[in-house]
Amino acid sequence: QLFGVGGKPYEKERICQEYADFGKETFKAIGVILYSQKFSTGTFEEINAVTDEMVKLADKCCAEEASPDCYDTVVFSR
Repeated sequence: QLFGVGGKPYEKERICQEYADFGKETFKAIGVILYSQKFSTGTFEEINAVTDEMVKLADKCCAEEASPDCYDTVVFSR
């Protein structure tokens, strides 16, 4: 499942691989579709905001210079 986050190394690897495979725009579009289904009562603005945060997270944590614990640091510090 795309966009599974939770501190497990294989999830970070999977998300980063999907981000690399699809590219930023397609990754975001898929996120909007998936989150629209998951949060069916959410507005487009809410869904888009959640998806934007996921894309920012992927931008930051999938970069070559990203810390190995980037996802844990960002996700669990909120």
